[in-house]
Formats: sequence, structure tokens, C-alpha cells
Amino acid sequence: MATSQSRGHEIKTVDGEWEFTDTNERAFPCHGKENERECGICGKPPVKVLVKCYNTKEMVVKRIDPCIAELVHALQRAGINMVSSCCGHSARNGWISLADGRTMVITKTGHFDVEVCDDENS
Repeated sequence: MATSQSRGHEIKTVDGEWEFTDTNERAFPCHGKENERECGICGKPPVKVLVKCYNTKEMVVKRIDPCIAELVHALQRAGINMVSSCCGHSARNGWISLADGRTMVITKTGHFDVEVCDDENS
């Protein structure tokens, strides 16, 4: 059994599917549904944000960690395409993966930095 975290909650694999350890609910629902569970650290629910899908250019609703939602929205307004993000849930640095391959790292102190990360070292 593998373990990890999702939105600050412990998750585990059961029969090849990720589940929350405390509730046994699926951590990554299928059929386009997203995890709507609150942050395990701050207790706030994800914020629904209308974003442009970087590969299809369609506008879709995504759930963003509440503490970085304003930053994600500002990057979008500036025309910066993003792939995914996580606030770090006070356990580690947060990040925003940019469509051009760079990763914006958000340190626990609130300092923003952009670094180039390739898949091998991520």
C-alpha cells in the first residue's frame, strides 16, 4: 500500500485507487469530479475559480487552494498559463506549475520564487 497526501489529508492506495485514510472516500473522484474536501491544515474549502484550460483554451471551473487562489487568478489575468497548483497545506512549500515547464515555488514564509524544474528532478 502506497501513502501520500491530498489537500493536507493522508491518503492511501486500496485496490489501486487512492482513498482518504480517515474516511475511506476516494481522494480523486472520476468522471471530471474533483476533490472538494477542505484543507486538512486550515480547514478552508477549495475555491472555485474559472480558468482557461491551457491546452484546449476552454474555460473550466477548477478548485484552487484558498490561500493561493488570488495569485492563480492574477497569473491568469496576466496571460500566464498554468497546469496545476498546491498551497503546500503548511506541511511543505506550495507550487504553481506553469504550462511552459517552469514551477513557481511558494515558500512557507510567503516568499514567491520561480525556478525551472524538469520532470526528473521534481
